Amino acid sequence: MVTHGIISVNESDNIKQYWDIEKLETAIQESGGDIPLRLVVGPNRIGKTWGGVKLVLDTLNDGNNVLWLRMFDEEFKGEFKANFINILHEKDETLNLEECEGGIKLDGVQRIYFRSLNVFGKARGNGSTTGEVTLVILDEFIPEDGRVPKLGVYLPLMALIRTFSNYSNKCICYCFANCISPLSDLFAAIQAFPSKSKDVTVFKDKGVAIEVCRGYKGKIPEHGAWSRVVESGKMRTYKEFEGLYIDDFILKPRKPIATKTSLKVSDNEYITLFNDNQKQVWIVCSKPPSGGVVYSNDADIKCVFLDAKIKSEIRKMFFTGRYRFNTYNSLSRFLDVIEVILV
Repeated sequence: MVTHGIISVNESDNIKQYWDIEKLETAIQESGGDIPLRLVVGPNRIGKTWGGVKLVLDTLNDGNNVLWLRMFDEEFKGEFKANFINILHEKDETLNLEECEGGIKLDGVQRIYFRSLNVFGKARGNGSTTGEVTLVILDEFIPEDGRVPKLGVYLPLMALIRTFSNYSNKCICYCFANCISPLSDLFAAIQAFPSKSKDVTVFKDKGVAIEVCRGYKGKIPEHGAWSRVVESGKMRTYKEFEGLYIDDFILKPRKPIATKTSLKVSDNEYITLFNDNQKQVWIVCSKPPSGGVVYSNDADIKCVFLDAKIKSEIRKMFFTGRYRFNTYNSLSRFLDVIEVILV
């Protein structure tokens, strides 16, 4: 099924113990390939990070370099490097690995680079890498404590990939998270959201694939002595996404009634907010309704400037799930206009 550049793969009936890239790779190959950004979101303890380490080993064995990212530089302090080496040795004890500033050396040459998103600017122009990386992994791009760098995730991520790979076609980036919310700034910036009923959603036109991890057993038993403690304390287990999927954004209005609010996309295209059955639906129109207020990002005597305060109010409505869109194109244009970035 292809809709607005979206290719989806149905949920698999096969139950696996831990996550691996097979399901994701299959969907990407069926789409025609060339998907460099791959988001993997699912419950913790199903082996996402462990699967990432296997990708690291495969990359090293191919003679290529790796960039491993976290949100904050403090996460690389202490025993992080030593623990990382121990994990690699669990996979292959013959590797000649040693710690170095900013990463790990293999056979005396730095091949793994550690960088954080919050200080991404320090990686520029200082000879950060002796060779282009072909694998980038961002672990926990939706942190459980809710903290993200001031500039969000998307901008630092893209800047670091540019610095270390020059956007090489050989470079693939995997981002892992524990299914807290699909409405992070990474989803919003690339305007790609997972489908509710699909395991893998591929946005071929955007070069993005999103896997919602289902069908993996993991290490945490669903039933057992501790499950009663967790349930009684109402601890979040992240078994499923909490938030909106792309399916939830799209609503076919039955009897839309135009409001007085519109956003200007271009000289001949507008997005107007309609009321329909207690829902607010944005619809692309060739011209706004007469007598309404038109907001614009540009100075326009016929429009009201879309300033930071108004954008903040619109973002609040969006991120609390108050808005719907009649098509995916309407959602895409809406995000273009209000620049939905969590900063």
